[in-house]
Amino acid sequence: MVFLGDIAFYMATLVFAAGVFMVHQAKQGASTGSHFLRRSGYLVIVLSILGASCTVYYWMKYYTQGVYDRPHSFKHSMMMNHANNKLHSCMGGMHGQTMDSSMIEQMRSCLSGK
Repeated sequence: MVFLGDIAFYMATLVFAAGVFMVHQAKQGASTGSHFLRRSGYLVIVLSILGASCTVYYWMKYYTQGVYDRPHSFKHSMMMNHANNKLHSCMGGMHGQTMDSSMIEQMRSCLSGK
């Protein structure tokens, strides 16, 4: 879990660097499009700072809650994947159809394993 916050922060840093590069390129060129490039660069810089701030806030919030002190449980994820696969197999031929009462009963019996 902690690495997801790190990756998000590094991505915000890369976006910040891209914004700085855009502003630098706009100041180097004196063409008519440089004004738009400079404003876009400043917008990218501001958005990257907001994104990095949000990432740092939640990273610290989860850190203080002790989320990073224990490993993520993949058991819940595996159980949800199994349930989704079972639901998909039970609804196999029902795609795009309006369900009547017999189809609902058939799906219930399939999901309950009867």
